[in-house]
Parts: sequence; C-alpha cells; structure tokens
Amino acid sequence: MPGLTHVTTTINGSQSDFLCEPRQSLLEVLRDVLGMTGTKEGCSVGICGACTVLIDGEMAASCITLAAAVDGADSGWS
Repeated sequence: MPGLTHVTTTINGSQSDFLCEPRQSLLEVLRDVLGMTGTKEGCSVGICGACTVLIDGEMAASCITLAAAVDGADSGWS
C-alpha cells in the first residue's frame, strides 16, 4: 500500500498542509480531514457541480480531483 502524500496549498488565503492517500479525492480531504463542510457531495462523478471549487482560478469538481494534485496551488473554497 502506498504511503501518505504531503500536500501544501493555499486555501482561502491561508497556507494549509495535510497528508492524504495518493488516490484520495479533494472532496474527501476537504470534508473529512480539514473539516471544511461547505463543499458538498452530489453526484460523485463531476457532473452536478455541488462540489465545485476554484483551483488557481479555474473551476474544478473536487469529487474527481485528486487531493495530491493541488500541491502548490492557490485554491478558493470553504
């Protein structure tokens, strides 16, 4: 089993560091690891838009975005 991945990112203007599984979705990390429950789960396949977040100014479905992919990104979500 792969180890945890260390991610450093900016969330709503503040630097945030967390550990995640390499295959863990950004939605899971936001809600379950960081306690940011403002982002909601809807369809789990990136179609409905309920989990939409901004990553470097671009909209992304957090349910299908790997949390490790936001390392170094400037993200806006709550």
